[in-house]
Amino acid sequence: MKIEGVREEEVKVFLEKNYNLKIIKITYHPVGEVGASYIIETKGRKYFAKVFSKNSGVKRSVREIKIFIDFLYRAKYQYNFIHLSIPIKNKKQKLISNFKGFPVILENFISGKNPKKLTKKDYESIGETLGKLHSIDTKKFKMIKKEVLNFKRESKILKLLENLKKEYRMSSGEKKLMKLLLKGEKSLIEAVNFLKKHVEIIKSNQKQYVIVHEDLHTGNLLKNKNEIFLIDWEGVQLALPERDLMWFRKGLELKAPLEKEYKKSLKKNYKISKQNIKFYTLKRLLSDMTFFSQEIISRKESVREARGYLKEIKEEMEELQELLVN
Repeated sequence: MKIEGVREEEVKVFLEKNYNLKIIKITYHPVGEVGASYIIETKGRKYFAKVFSKNSGVKRSVREIKIFIDFLYRAKYQYNFIHLSIPIKNKKQKLISNFKGFPVILENFISGKNPKKLTKKDYESIGETLGKLHSIDTKKFKMIKKEVLNFKRESKILKLLENLKKEYRMSSGEKKLMKLLLKGEKSLIEAVNFLKKHVEIIKSNQKQYVIVHEDLHTGNLLKNKNEIFLIDWEGVQLALPERDLMWFRKGLELKAPLEKEYKKSLKKNYKISKQNIKFYTLKRLLSDMTFFSQEIISRKESVREARGYLKEIKEEMEELQELLVN
């Protein structure tokens, strides 16, 4: 996202001064919703810079940024965990800089593309990487917080549906949304109830919590030749391993190549739970559907974008209903 009052030339001057760089080119990179990203080119190296927004809806405090940036730096240099972006210290040996009141981070640039389809080798690589990640001693990272286990966001989808039922003047997008949600209302209620019931099992196993990335959709994977990198670590937290593993499943079963390499590189005994995979997957689906529904109801999006959100909701509703059968 673009940030009002932040110009690329100013960012370039700031980075040169604070990181001892001689920048040949700076290019705005239109990804992410929490700040403005840039690709930085010097004579022999590339970097990735992010300027974090101060808008209330996407504000990130320096403390929150410090949590994941500190983790990335220490994971690389203390644990040799290499399949991630590496933060660069500024002239004052700090990982976070301040540009006109905006927090700034600089990282090494990882070339590659988001994989459209994962191969057997990709699954093996991700399994090995997650096994190493989940083996890192959580006691060494006391700043990392535990996952939030309330369901305000997830259950809000039911409230949105109730509000739509009372609405007399609706856009075509809202009408289609209500039709979709009404058709799957019983499944939505069942999914929310499953979360509320199963959460006690999650809480009772908090001693098994590991450091998780939390958001491993393909947009946060970069494939570089034969390597897979995990990017965008802003949601790093403590949770059960299934929080990460559920992204690589078919039904409630993990992809076999991933599971094999995961268990091989995990430095402890842990029995993967299908019910925990179900819990985290339903939580994500409900959260996504709430977000997409709110975007449609806000009427801030174009007709084309609204259609895209409706398509996402339809697909996720089908996935949710399939999981509830298991």
